Amino acid sequence: NGLKATDGFVDFIIVHTDHIPPTLVKNKGIQLREGSMRVIPPDLLELTDPDSPMDNLTYQVIQHPQHGHLYLKGRTMNQSIFTQADVNNLDLAYRHSGGAGQLDKFLFTATDKINPGFLVEGKMREDPVVFTIQVEHEERSSPALIIKETPSTVASVRV
Repeated sequence: NGLKATDGFVDFIIVHTDHIPPTLVKNKGIQLREGSMRVIPPDLLELTDPDSPMDNLTYQVIQHPQHGHLYLKGRTMNQSIFTQADVNNLDLAYRHSGGAGQLDKFLFTATDKINPGFLVEGKMREDPVVFTIQVEHEERSSPALIIKETPSTVASVRV
């Protein structure tokens, strides 16, 4: 009634909710020699999200490489999921199987396990993006000396 004051307590509970989808900020691909292995570091593949923990930033491989294999923590990747923490810890790698394939790739989507889709260059995506793997062919044949004509003779030389 406004004439009498009463002491009391009010508790506020602030719940942090995840409203922002992750952003793919780096997807630069790798280059490696035929038959070799290379770690995929965070300066070439990076997913960020200001309101999600690093372990929630997840990549889902939709199509695995055709001319090699992805490795996670030193073992062939049997599942199709890895995290940004795996990339940051240098636990993700690609090994080329050898052979004639000069270009390989894997397709992936990304999530923060809460929001559907992910941002690429400011645009929302739910369809897969390509991580490109450039394989440098290594020439293995021995060099050969080929003589196409007989050497000419010098008739006279002036000194």
